[in-house]
Amino acid sequence: MKRMAVLTLALALLCSGCSVWEAQPPLEAVEAVQTMGVDYGDGVRVSVCTGTEDSAERIDDTGETLRVALDALRDRSQHGGLFYGHTQYLLLGEDFARAGIQELLDFVGRSAELRLATPVYVLRGTAADAVLDKELDVTGQLGAMERTGAPSVTALETVDAFARSGAALVAALTYDCDAKALRPDGCAVLSDGRLAGYLDARDEAAVAWLNGAGGESIALPDGATVTVTNCKARIQADWDDGKITAVTLTLQADAAVDQLKEDLTVTDESVRRALEQALAREMAQRTAAAVHCTQALRADALGLGARLFAAQPIRWQRGDPDWSKRFPNVPVTVTVRAHITGTQDLTDPVPQEGSA
Repeated sequence: MKRMAVLTLALALLCSGCSVWEAQPPLEAVEAVQTMGVDYGDGVRVSVCTGTEDSAERIDDTGETLRVALDALRDRSQHGGLFYGHTQYLLLGEDFARAGIQELLDFVGRSAELRLATPVYVLRGTAADAVLDKELDVTGQLGAMERTGAPSVTALETVDAFARSGAALVAALTYDCDAKALRPDGCAVLSDGRLAGYLDARDEAAVAWLNGAGGESIALPDGATVTVTNCKARIQADWDDGKITAVTLTLQADAAVDQLKEDLTVTDESVRRALEQALAREMAQRTAAAVHCTQALRADALGLGARLFAAQPIRWQRGDPDWSKRFPNVPVTVTVRAHITGTQDLTDPVPQEGSA
């Protein structure tokens, strides 16, 4: 009897001319969003690009909230609807990031379509300028940067950084309108969910070093180019009456020689030691600059407090570090020990420890 009732209802709908797709268009009519831009002005402005082809749909709309703007965009699509579940990149405009991105992250976390695993970028400018430019393959360029290992963080990693340190670093981009190109341009420093400033591209390598990664090629003043292959970081604090009075960061880096002037021989111990000292100075300067930048912005985006807690959890809990207030003024000393472990020149290899 129930089966007959269902069939009768279905036939009635078909005969009455009602469409079951009025609320939801057929799958083949839906366009999948690839890149989403979010700006702030007279409300929340959302711009979307549905693919990399010239025929990709690029539209934008504004709403009082992100949800309202997304619904308005879905209704405006020329292809019958938009599907947000395949969104690959979130591109946040500078004004939106300054106003605060916490509500966006909360929305993504609750959304049945958007995913916390989506990479997030901050554009130095207006996100819609890049997303809506028909001459710019915005999704393709973001994908190329991701494949080549350019720094990026996901929405989930940003949420985690806020929870641990109250601050986060998000990859920053610049849009070259004349060249129709997106280019990495340092890191956006977010504090309490808002854009506080930027970490220069030259100094952002310190972020990877503190996290134990290498990959950065450095041209040294003496004409050599080396690549950091591995890095270990250690942090220590000086305490006085339960408060942190000074912090020491120590980096242990391994590197390989990529390029060398003809008059230098890497197997010469004095040359190798000079290269190691030059590399240590360069890494120390960049790391110190990154730390001082975040201190000036009053944002522990490098997570030094979280590292200190992990290193000395009991002392941290028993003391009263009041880290968020003390961090901008705590002296931080950076020490780097560098070791040249290899060279690309097979005729002039670096002696390996323990070899005959």
